[in-house]
Amino acid sequence: EDPDELFMADETEDEDDDDSHSGSGGSKSDGSVSDVSIPSRMSDDFEPHRPEIQYAQVIPEPPWTGVLGPLFRLGVACLLPLLLAILVVYAVFKGLKIAIQALLDFWVLLRQCVVLLIKLALAPFYLLFKAVTPQFLQQAVWEKYEQYIGK
Repeated sequence: EDPDELFMADETEDEDDDDSHSGSGGSKSDGSVSDVSIPSRMSDDFEPHRPEIQYAQVIPEPPWTGVLGPLFRLGVACLLPLLLAILVVYAVFKGLKIAIQALLDFWVLLRQCVVLLIKLALAPFYLLFKAVTPQFLQQAVWEKYEQYIGK
């Protein structure tokens, strides 16, 4: 099995095939690509191994696929008015709480300021009472104060 012999055998077969297929009857081929043969050591009965083709199986999607997202959005859209009402009620009560707390703090501050102003206004009279009035008279006034007003 010399490679040159295989090459020569293939050329003679190709020439016979070309003569039978061409309409000119026995004329020499024009040198096209189909006329050139490549020597091979394989026999003519050789068939290359072709694996069995397995087509991809298409698994159909279930009918409920893709329904969860729109249903979730629909549920959220239906709950939005209720959520808005709850947020408005919460905001109103929170605003009322802040306003009442501010008023209460203002009332306590105002009351303490009034008491401070009264003490400042009466402070000169108290100092005068302590400085000018005798001790026994201060003691008598203090006892009457405790008797009627107390702590």
